[in-house]
Amino acid sequence: PANAQRADAWVPAKGHGAISAAYQQMYVRYHSRSDGTKDIPGTIRDRSVFLDLDYGLTDRLALNVGIAYKSNRYHGRPHPPLPDNHGEPFIDDNRYHGGWADWNLGLRYQWRSDPWAIAPYISYGVPARDYPTYAHSAAGLGQKRTELGVNVGHRFGPPLQNLYVQGGYGYSFMEVVDHRRVNHSTARLELGYFLTPRLTGRVTVVGQKTHNGLEFPQDYPPGTDPEQQFHHAQNLRDDYLNVGVGLDYHFNERYTGFATAGRSVWGENTHLVDYALTVGISRGF
Repeated sequence: PANAQRADAWVPAKGHGAISAAYQQMYVRYHSRSDGTKDIPGTIRDRSVFLDLDYGLTDRLALNVGIAYKSNRYHGRPHPPLPDNHGEPFIDDNRYHGGWADWNLGLRYQWRSDPWAIAPYISYGVPARDYPTYAHSAAGLGQKRTELGVNVGHRFGPPLQNLYVQGGYGYSFMEVVDHRRVNHSTARLELGYFLTPRLTGRVTVVGQKTHNGLEFPQDYPPGTDPEQQFHHAQNLRDDYLNVGVGLDYHFNERYTGFATAGRSVWGENTHLVDYALTVGISRGF
């Protein structure tokens, strides 16, 4: 995903912040089972636009607001039909279907900034509309989410003054679906280096661990309850490890361009990202 400001271990000064827009192309070729075995029932192409605002309410407290517009396409074998599709339209028809995905609202607090920056945060996610979820090309999970976590970062001194590291951990309490609560833990680590006064390079690792999730195909044999099948995307154990590299270029004191490339290196019960390419621009104020 785009480098969201809410993942930052530092906060902007009061009255300052940044607004950013990013475009992403993502391609998924493999679906993985509970043991990591790869299947190719079809391929997914996602096109997304991320809009994000980060604003310093005080010198220690920052507000983050973000939303994504997604246009996704699936080509391949669709999910099996169910007796009750909950009124959802069929969208896995090899055509792009677009619309707003989820709103995200977050607060993070700069508990300390030196020698290690520590910023606890809370964020809330909610679907921006009633979009289909029983589809490979769904815009999201269609669930409300409350996440609690902490970001930590450090800027090194001489002779490594061009190096920084930051990371974070978050625990997401997901909305109960089909009488089951399946929460997620997410960890992120970023290592960055100021190559020049204007150019920054970074390497990122992101992993997710699911709690109380179901397994595919063990928990979905023939004759499975249709409601359990309908809500499989929300209730699967969806574990993965993604890696990425990126560059930030500071055009001036206000504008920064950024680009990232990433992919999945491991995953179980999930869509394995073959590649995700993101470009964007941020304006500070």
